[in-house]
Amino acid sequence: AVDNERRHVDSRGLVPVPPLRRAPLPPKESE
Repeated sequence: AVDNERRHVDSRGLVPVPPLRRAPLPPKESE
C-alpha cells in the first residue's frame, strides 16, 4: 500500500503526503 502511494508521488515528483492530509478531516477530529 505504501509502495503504491510512494510510486504515485514519485511519478508526480511531489512529497509523499498521507491520505489524511489530502482528505478533509472528519468531524470527530474537529471535536
